[in-house]
Amino acid sequence: MVGDFSSVILRHNEDRPSSASPPPEIQGTLSKWTNYIHGWQDRYVSLRSDGSLQYFKSERETDYGCRGAISIGRASIIPHEFDEHRFDVSVDSDCVWYLRTRTIHDRVKWIEVLEAYKSRPQVEEGISSSSSLSRGNSSSILPSETHLKDKWSEIRTFKDILIKQLNSLRSTFQSESSLKSSDHVQSELTSFEATTTGIVTALGQMMELIEQRESFWKKQLNEEVERRIKAENELIHAKEVKKIDVFYDAVEDALEKLQEEQTYVEKLRLMSVKPSISNAEDHENHPLWSSVENITNEQLRLARIPVGDVWELFAEDGEMKMYKREEEVDGLVVDPLKAVHHVKGVTARDYINEFGLQRKGTPYFGLIVEKIKDISEDGESDTWLVCNQSTKHPDAPENSTGSCLRIYLTVIFLCDTLIYNGKTVKNCTREDVSCKITYCSVVNPGGWVPATALRTVYKREYPKFLKRFTAYVIQKTKKNPIMW
Repeated sequence: MVGDFSSVILRHNEDRPSSASPPPEIQGTLSKWTNYIHGWQDRYVSLRSDGSLQYFKSERETDYGCRGAISIGRASIIPHEFDEHRFDVSVDSDCVWYLRTRTIHDRVKWIEVLEAYKSRPQVEEGISSSSSLSRGNSSSILPSETHLKDKWSEIRTFKDILIKQLNSLRSTFQSESSLKSSDHVQSELTSFEATTTGIVTALGQMMELIEQRESFWKKQLNEEVERRIKAENELIHAKEVKKIDVFYDAVEDALEKLQEEQTYVEKLRLMSVKPSISNAEDHENHPLWSSVENITNEQLRLARIPVGDVWELFAEDGEMKMYKREEEVDGLVVDPLKAVHHVKGVTARDYINEFGLQRKGTPYFGLIVEKIKDISEDGESDTWLVCNQSTKHPDAPENSTGSCLRIYLTVIFLCDTLIYNGKTVKNCTREDVSCKITYCSVVNPGGWVPATALRTVYKREYPKFLKRFTAYVIQKTKKNPIMW
């Protein structure tokens, strides 16, 4: 883990009613995975009582606003299967925070508090306030609802009266005796007219009430649309401000990293180690000689084995083909990679010469601590290789307190020269030669990079590196004499 961790603080609000247990709070400094460049960084993480998990760059910057926040009520807390200090917090698989604690006990404490908060019911204050708000909003339109019900009841009463009067009129006109009394008929007609007038009046009043309610809801809708537009504009502005903050945060982190790397490089330069070359007859007595010889021979043997069913092709571009095998050791990704390529116009020596320290910018900074044996350049060889293996040396200690991280790797770059058209070494040109390349590597970053991120990086970067480096070698050597 990088940096020091402050103690984890658990806190409960004591002023809340005992009937509703308060949501737990926890805060402290954790390591948070940022990106491929900056890796794990110390961040101050805090669980708030409103259900938001927030992080800040440091504890002293909590007054300036958080760098990010997620709702813990919708989140999934997943302990890492192999890393006992790590746990992940994800929301709908769209937002994932990778977090690491200093100790196993701290991780257990964080997970228990977060899970306890997730299992809690809704906060009572929030429910009561939302309920009272609904009642307050509806109280302003209660009279209109009452009027509508009254008018509807009045219309139903008029309907019943009208049906009775129609039946009475039908009986009156069907009876011959009643026709002789014009006063009775006139009375029935007057009652019928009054009833129909009442119905028309009630319907008119009901239409007015409906129009009033329609006007009220239309106004409410317009106000809601305005509030939504305002909220969306504020959200867009907040996102723009957050992007600016993230940009300056990245610049600040990059400057800090650069300063640390420059300090470390300066310390290496001050070591002033003069490379010592052992005598040719004494190189076999060097403590690393057996490792150099065994690893080189083993990597050469593995590179010569043809690609079989165990390899999976993941990139292809012309003559270049790249294969992988997904493997994990103790939960750490150590996928072996193998590339096969064929380049015309260059020899094995041309390619290997540029693969070394000849190309500008190959290493950011390299310090040769010790040479065991010089390579003889006499004669002509059709096979050249470079083999790299991580090792430890007393004059090159690990930078355990700085920003540099030692990655353990095994790499072999094997090149074979092929000559065509019946030519020989003495009379061939670049049109008569080609180079067969086999590139194998196994990289172990020590678990500091998540598996998905590591595999995404090498699938993109390995083909890009080999393609660009091939173009560089062809351009660099096309006007130079052939090297053997």
